[in-house]
Amino acid sequence: MGKILSPVTKKDHVKHLRTINIDWIVEQWKGKFDYDVRYLFNGLDSLELFQCVDTGYSFYYPAVMGDAAFYKHCQTKSFYYMPWKWEHEQAVGFLTDNISIIEIGCAEGHFLEKLTTLFNLRQCVGLEMNIAALEKAREKGLNVHSEILEEHAQNNKNKYDVLCSFQTLEHIADVHSFIEHSLSCLKKNGKLIISVPNNQSFISETDQILNMPPHHVGLWDQKSLQSIVSIFNLRFDVILFEPIQKYHVEFFKRTVYRKVIGKKFDNRLVRKFYRELFLKPFVDKYIEYCQKWIPGHTVLAVYSKI
Repeated sequence: MGKILSPVTKKDHVKHLRTINIDWIVEQWKGKFDYDVRYLFNGLDSLELFQCVDTGYSFYYPAVMGDAAFYKHCQTKSFYYMPWKWEHEQAVGFLTDNISIIEIGCAEGHFLEKLTTLFNLRQCVGLEMNIAALEKAREKGLNVHSEILEEHAQNNKNKYDVLCSFQTLEHIADVHSFIEHSLSCLKKNGKLIISVPNNQSFISETDQILNMPPHHVGLWDQKSLQSIVSIFNLRFDVILFEPIQKYHVEFFKRTVYRKVIGKKFDNRLVRKFYRELFLKPFVDKYIEYCQKWIPGHTVLAVYSKI
């Protein structure tokens, strides 16, 4: 296997956490999303999960990522590109008129489209590699490019006041290069706004198929997000945690049921018996009284370029 390097620090100060069977991943994708992902793993039998000791960032090795066909299929799911989310609302609070902004992985352009109605922007740009999503963004008249960040950064150094990346960094294998290129696009004191799944929330309690390759290749939390300021020319501004949202309540419930029931959760009759007779009343009451304190799906971090 050779030396395994942290995608954040580029150092081999990492530790092994666990092994994931590819057959299980393939089975989950076929059963839940009616898609065969085996071709993406190129004959692999298993994946390894490592953690960067210096930052706490966890990453899968090798970093198997979805291709255009994979994300085109994901896009058919109604939950995949939500037009307006908690992190969008939070990010707006850091913006003003007369700024230049770029969103990396802008999908169908929902966030950028909304910004054009809220602010008088000097420049509003998006990058998106999913052609189907990009075409929908362009139909809205948005300035969106099918261009990787590295290419864009070469010709747009020190250009933007704000760079946003929502639910994108967890899909990126080379984290170090992504952050470096993001910073090269920003002006001095420019804002870097990043949202990712919060792996200190309920999503980390059980194996979530969307939280591993070929969908996600890295796992972020508060520690790892805050630690990157020691590696890059960044000043940490603030970190915000999403309360659990109404559209994630059923997701949260399924996670609790699976955690309590264990492997029996996969048996439909057993799952229904335990859920309806024992767990559901308790979980419903817990959510009713404690919802605002339950950590939600997402964490958002804001930085300034030094």
